[in-house]
Amino acid sequence: MSVRRIDLVDPSRAEVEAVLPRGGDPDVLEELVLPACDLPLAPLDLAPVREYGDGVARCVTAICLAGIVLVSAASAAPSATTTVFRDTTGEEPSGPDITTVTVTSDGDRLAFGIAIPTSPVVTPDMRIRIWLDADDSLETGLTFETGPTGLDHFLIVDPTRFRPDQAVLYGPCAGNTCVPSRFVQFAYASGATFTLDASALGLNRVDRLRFSATVTVGIGFGPDGYDFTNARIDSAPDARGEGVQPMWRFASQPLLVRDVRAVPARPRAEQAFAVTMRVEHFDTGALLTRGDVTCTLRVGSELVPARRSRFVGRSATCLFGVPPDAKGRPYRATIAVAAQGAVVTRSLSGRIG
Repeated sequence: MSVRRIDLVDPSRAEVEAVLPRGGDPDVLEELVLPACDLPLAPLDLAPVREYGDGVARCVTAICLAGIVLVSAASAAPSATTTVFRDTTGEEPSGPDITTVTVTSDGDRLAFGIAIPTSPVVTPDMRIRIWLDADDSLETGLTFETGPTGLDHFLIVDPTRFRPDQAVLYGPCAGNTCVPSRFVQFAYASGATFTLDASALGLNRVDRLRFSATVTVGIGFGPDGYDFTNARIDSAPDARGEGVQPMWRFASQPLLVRDVRAVPARPRAEQAFAVTMRVEHFDTGALLTRGDVTCTLRVGSELVPARRSRFVGRSATCLFGVPPDAKGRPYRATIAVAAQGAVVTRSLSGRIG
């Protein structure tokens, strides 16, 4: 088998046809000549350690032709967002003390770092736990007598039950039951670091979540099981009396897409076609009413200019006029909103009716 490889950004039709095997699918040709990247690039931030990180978009096209097998890929290298949550320190001089919890995520992978300077190593009397509401929903997870909690997973280091260099993920939790599901990547040096993929939590992406952390020392273990008589605990955020532990909220960026709609659902030749997107503030859940809106529509290899690209009420709106000769051709519509130093982008594709 002979393989020819070309690396192109926005190849022309002639460049693709020159290496395309005869008899190839014409629809594949149309997809290959679509631009590799037609989105506005967000500022590149090599170390986005702040309340919210900047987005990063990099577009690369690799076309590999082997016989009649064609693959076209446009990939974006997402930036990771790191947020540092600070806990009250020195609550109990003789107990453990969490100073910060650092959460890092690019949406696909998630890492927690719990700083516990009072405990330089894991000891047999120690337990570390992170409670997670991974889907940020009260409709899933554990239910206590006081009602639903949203707690659907937890991570635990428990040298009494497991090895001190192991962390175990429990979940998904439901009702009053959590079961162990897998070991996760774990390290300890004056604090614990946990790393796991979104898929371990049953999610395609981790866009937002709620969490809390606890560390306990002084746990005993005897014939009757655990003995907490001399146990001392620190919670982050701080516990508030009896009841469910308060939780912090994390998002991979400050803007979240609530929904994207095409009107009509299938665009038709020689008619108006609109794409709308509603975007909410992560902190408040309120919908955006302003921001920079960028729109693109490709019908086959043809770039169709937007007639309108702005907010209409609480929806970012792109309005296009579909060409008269577009029936049956593939299309890809992209809408992007830039606000608060972040960019959210969504695309829709299909065929013109």
